[in-house]
Amino acid sequence: MVERIIDTRMRILLAFLICCVASGLTTQLYAQDERTIEEAPERKVEPRKERFAFMATTGLVRSFVRNGTNDAPTIQAAASYYLTPRLSLGMSFGRSEATGEPFVDPNDVKSYLSTTITHFGARVTGSMVRTGPLELYGGLQLGINGARSSQRHEFPSNMQVENEAEYIAERPDPFGETRSQLSATGFLGMTVEVLPHVHAVAEVGNNLSLLAAGVGVRF
Repeated sequence: MVERIIDTRMRILLAFLICCVASGLTTQLYAQDERTIEEAPERKVEPRKERFAFMATTGLVRSFVRNGTNDAPTIQAAASYYLTPRLSLGMSFGRSEATGEPFVDPNDVKSYLSTTITHFGARVTGSMVRTGPLELYGGLQLGINGARSSQRHEFPSNMQVENEAEYIAERPDPFGETRSQLSATGFLGMTVEVLPHVHAVAEVGNNLSLLAAGVGVRF
């Protein structure tokens, strides 16, 4: 009987000691967290000295012609003004010339469609990370992609056709009508300052090119 009473008292004492230790640790950790919060410096936005930014890039991966050839390098340019240290508003331009894979009809006549797209638009950019020479940003670009196209046809050497133009006119157009379109694209980019006011630029998702790289100037 006595042993049971002693065992019960020991258990109560042990539980009391555990509660005291846990309470002490909790109080200490809470006080440490409060000091950490109080001592944490206020995060400030680094001031931006340059307000105007210009960039020119060339496309590395085209957007519209998946399988074909570039007739000329895809070029893109933008001019922006920083309204705040992190937010800029600007204009964009781009041009792409490409020829897609040929359409081959039952008589083995190959038809090629060459398309030229010229882009004019506006863009808004927000800086996400600015540390030293590196800056990461993202934004939205709105505009119009003006398109014009031309077709080229190749007839087999053993095919006898009186009038090639009439043959093409009587055949259904495999490509359809080329139309200008409104464009709205989001993009992500990175700049690295390589010289004073001169930056290397890379962008992903910028309208005419899925991936573009070039140079930027700020002042």
